[in-house]
Amino acid sequence: MRRMSLVAVGRSACCWILLAALAPAAVLGEPAERLDQLKPGEWYEVPGSRLDAVAPSEKEYPWLRGNIGGVIDCWAGGAFDSQRDRLYVGPGGGHAGYNGNEVYDFDLHDLKWHRLTDPDPVIPGTEYTDLNKSPFAMHTYDGVEYLPPPVDRYVVIGGWNTPRTYALDPDHPRHWEVYADHGTGRTGDYCAYDPIAQRLWLNTPSTGGKISQWDPFSHEWTLRLKDSPEPSYYETADIDYRRRLLVACGRGKMKVTHLADVPAVLKCEMVQMTGDKEVADAPSPGFCYVPSIDKFVGWANGPDVYTFDMDALRWTKHPPAPTNRVVPAPAQQWGTFGRFRYVPSRNLFILCSGVKQNVYLYRLTADKPNPITGVEARALRNSLEQDIPAEAVAVEAVYADGSRKDVTREASYFSVDPSAAQVALHGKGSVIGLAVGNARIRAVYSDPAYRRGYSREVTLAVGPVTPAATLDTIHCNVNRLTIVAGDTFQLDVTGSYSRGADHFTRPGGAEVSWACDAPEAATVTNGLVRAIRPGRPVAIRAAIGGKTDVVEVTVTGAPVIERISFGVKDTPIRPGWLAESGKLFTDARGFGWLDNHDVSTRDDRTSAHHEMLMRFNAVKEKQYKVKVPPGPYSVRIAMGDPDYGMTPFEGWTALGDEKLIYYEGHHNTIATRRVTAGEDGLVLTVNGPINYLIIAPIGIDLGKYADDGPEHR
Repeated sequence: MRRMSLVAVGRSACCWILLAALAPAAVLGEPAERLDQLKPGEWYEVPGSRLDAVAPSEKEYPWLRGNIGGVIDCWAGGAFDSQRDRLYVGPGGGHAGYNGNEVYDFDLHDLKWHRLTDPDPVIPGTEYTDLNKSPFAMHTYDGVEYLPPPVDRYVVIGGWNTPRTYALDPDHPRHWEVYADHGTGRTGDYCAYDPIAQRLWLNTPSTGGKISQWDPFSHEWTLRLKDSPEPSYYETADIDYRRRLLVACGRGKMKVTHLADVPAVLKCEMVQMTGDKEVADAPSPGFCYVPSIDKFVGWANGPDVYTFDMDALRWTKHPPAPTNRVVPAPAQQWGTFGRFRYVPSRNLFILCSGVKQNVYLYRLTADKPNPITGVEARALRNSLEQDIPAEAVAVEAVYADGSRKDVTREASYFSVDPSAAQVALHGKGSVIGLAVGNARIRAVYSDPAYRRGYSREVTLAVGPVTPAATLDTIHCNVNRLTIVAGDTFQLDVTGSYSRGADHFTRPGGAEVSWACDAPEAATVTNGLVRAIRPGRPVAIRAAIGGKTDVVEVTVTGAPVIERISFGVKDTPIRPGWLAESGKLFTDARGFGWLDNHDVSTRDDRTSAHHEMLMRFNAVKEKQYKVKVPPGPYSVRIAMGDPDYGMTPFEGWTALGDEKLIYYEGHHNTIATRRVTAGEDGLVLTVNGPINYLIIAPIGIDLGKYADDGPEHR
């Protein structure tokens, strides 16, 4: 295969796992070396660099229809692969402009376009390919991005009729990885990747400017803001990772989102620009953040380039140098989107404005880049002791000038042998050995300024704790159970150990012995409790090495459960449910609000298509009390207004200082948690619309008895 500079990054069900060391990027060839002579303020037109020269033909692919120009003319974005120094474009077209879904890359090593993927067959009678296999031709806008190692994927965010999230391994491009929908309608969107937090951010103006984040390791989308000001189809965005800002501009406006981790509520605001701001008047101008000068750089048309100072909110125009002899081809009428990008390894900018135009390169400053060229990882200890967490790996980044930087805290970590050792993705080099033997740990670091990453592997020996640790106590995962006859519950045991100053826990396994003092009422085998018939309280005992823990079990003939639906009326909507219409708590009633001033009640949110979720009480930080005996419980809480929603993570329900559920903004959010009621019962603080509350002792199977499905069973 051509231009193979990296090994594959494999995929498991929930995370990326590097299978081998990332190799250095390929050495630039003679054509690209000519670029070193480019002076600040000069443009260079790459001869013979029209994209249509490598386009597929209808003779090769008879299902192709439309004009190849649609790959860029149809509101098309682009992304720059800083690992391989390539600009990606596609899949473009859509809406009868062009139906090919191929991806192209312009490679700075040979200054040529290549067809990275070939067009997939189109479903007869449509312009669509199979959306569960690959993205079909679409207006990408600013909705494509390259994510550097440890992800190392070109990501395409699907549109209205292809809402999946697609990822392509540039070294193995014959197969698209297909992930879940982003959950919002997508047209005119923009996206950008935060290389520090390792999250892809998306704004969808067609749905009111919703802002979502994508975790490339769990592949989950999370809505972070329900709307943003003045949504527009003509913005281009990038991330200033030093200030944690997602910045977008176009059509005379600039929008800034202050990024923060879940569960913070995001802030998005319009800012007033000053200076030579005509570049921002263009639709979707070229716009990207350049770490070496700590400024955004913009291009809209002609030879002028602009820089934006985020602190001063000021644009500055940079006319071409007197020595410049090249004027880039005009921008496409709908905008440039992501087809103007910074090349950090060369301190250049790359521009593509059309399939029948050459590619252009530009140098803004004379700065000489000092790119990362590799990483070194070393073991900090000869061996690990089983189950004792230890700082075990140190990582250094190596740069072109020979300098080094300790990046242990910033690196990402993967266990190549997960049964032998456990390591957190951002675990700062701390490793837990799980089984005696050898464990390989892979460390990956991408320099955010260059968005280029490398990895190295260390092997750690895992041995038993020497001298042997002392078992101090054991604890079952619950101390009280209520189980319906015929049901089961799995008990687990954790042992707490000490060895000198070291304290650690270890899950109990085959060494746990189990006993039940009333086998006619319940049995226990390997921790699995099976309820047989109601009777006196049952004691189940777990033991390891003379240490014991006891679980009290009550077997019932019917589920012990309390279900409360919040709405307008006092009449329960299902048998076995209570109705809450915003009334005050009384001892006789046993449930209610401690303050019912300004409680809003609704029962008309028909878009839920679910009788339990179309109703709610909405409050602002008010307490709700349910009279139950002290002890542990499982609670299930549903929150949300499916018609109108609210700002994600602004709504929540808490027990004391512990937030049990955050409303995530997608229709309704439902969460099941374990809590402990005090002498005063269960007193929850609610902020936002609450649909229902279910309370049951630990051991009652809520999956079986909650009765909160869309239809009454």
